[in-house]
Amino acid sequence: HWLVMGLIFACGSLIYLAFSISLSLSYVAPAASLANQSDTKLGGALADAVSCNAVVKGFGAEVREDARLANIMTKWRHRTRRSWVRVTNIGSIQGVTLVALRVAVIGYALLLWSHGQATPGEIAYVLTSFIVLQGYLRDAGMHVRNVQRSVNDMEELVAIHNQQLDVADRP
Repeated sequence: HWLVMGLIFACGSLIYLAFSISLSLSYVAPAASLANQSDTKLGGALADAVSCNAVVKGFGAEVREDARLANIMTKWRHRTRRSWVRVTNIGSIQGVTLVALRVAVIGYALLLWSHGQATPGEIAYVLTSFIVLQGYLRDAGMHVRNVQRSVNDMEELVAIHNQQLDVADRP
């Protein structure tokens, strides 16, 4: 009966890690990449608007500039919110997966105890072992999210690094 308990621990852990990694790569990363692109575009647009304010006013293009900034900000707001919601959703899915694993482990331990196949000491051992495992799994999920966020943040830097220089050096 302890082999089954070990299988519950192992399968639950693998399911948790598979959810964390696959959802991070396929669900969160694309939205985060778009949000980062919009953030960069918004930063550039704001810098242009602030530094070219006199030129815009001088040529009477305030309405056009306001519309352009409003469009960029709307797109940024939408993409950033979508990215944030997806990160929140994956955190919730990870939490629900850990609760399901907890229910399976504790439920099976109590089933063994009710049939006289486990002592109270063994139940306490299962509970403390699960608390330790849950901490490791939560940390692993956090690390997956941090790596995904870091990779998304570095995408633009890698793209800039790989670009050819437009201004040639003097011969």
